[in-house]
Order: sequence, then C-alpha cells, then structure tokens
Amino acid sequence: MALSPNGQRLALAKPGGLVRVLGLATDEGLRELSGEPGTILSMAFSPDAKLAGHDALEPEPGRPNLLALWDVNRGEAVFRQMDGGTCLAFSADGQRLAVGNAGEGR
Repeated sequence: MALSPNGQRLALAKPGGLVRVLGLATDEGLRELSGEPGTILSMAFSPDAKLAGHDALEPEPGRPNLLALWDVNRGEAVFRQMDGGTCLAFSADGQRLAVGNAGEGR
C-alpha cells in the first residue's frame, strides 16, 4: 500500500501483480494497473502523484524481481525492468528513483 504525497491517491496491491489506485477525495477507483504476475513487494508515488512505481517478486524461482513505473492518469506502464528490488522511493523533486534489495542500494 502507498499513499500519494498529496493525500489524494491510495495504491493497493492485489493478488496476481495488480495495483488498484483509488481517489480518496471522491472515494472512487481511478485505475487498475496490471503488471506481470507476481507478489507486489513495495509501492511508491512520485511527489506529484503522476507516477507510481512497484517492485514485484516473480512467481518462478530464480527469476529476478520486476520494477515497473506507471503513468497513473493513463494507466500505462512507462518503464519496466527485470532485476528490480524489494523497496523503492522517489526523491523529493521526483527526478530520481532509489531501488534497494536486501540492504543493497542501486
């Protein structure tokens, strides 16, 4: 689960690698972001809440984790990379994304 910095959006992980984004001001579902099958490990919003990122554990043993970035307004993936981490955070200006894995920064 992740709350946007402006408090207007909430991202909830669902089974199968899905992320549901809710609009808290209107109490409505904004988007359902469907990624690769797997277990979502962490999620974060960019400071302007236009992007959401998540790390997902791949369901097949030995495969690397998936890092995905989404344009929340369009509901489209804008970046995907295998070998993601287990935690992530945007910088305060939204220009950088930090990804970590078992104590190892990237």
